[in-house]
Amino acid sequence: MGTVWHIRRCHMCGHITENRQQAVYECNRCGKHFSPFYYFDERQCPTPADFALRPPMLPGQFWPIQG
Repeated sequence: MGTVWHIRRCHMCGHITENRQQAVYECNRCGKHFSPFYYFDERQCPTPADFALRPPMLPGQFWPIQG
């Protein structure tokens, strides 16, 4: 579980770019730049379990869209 994968799908050509060392900022196929994540840090986002209660949210805090 120590390996970090950063995966982004290009909205222009549909290509999926993956990297194990650093964040992905542009498409490897067409060169289109990706928007950075400003809303949350993916590595520190809590993952609620299907069988447990979700932790309470703090005032002003929003859950990221998960899917």
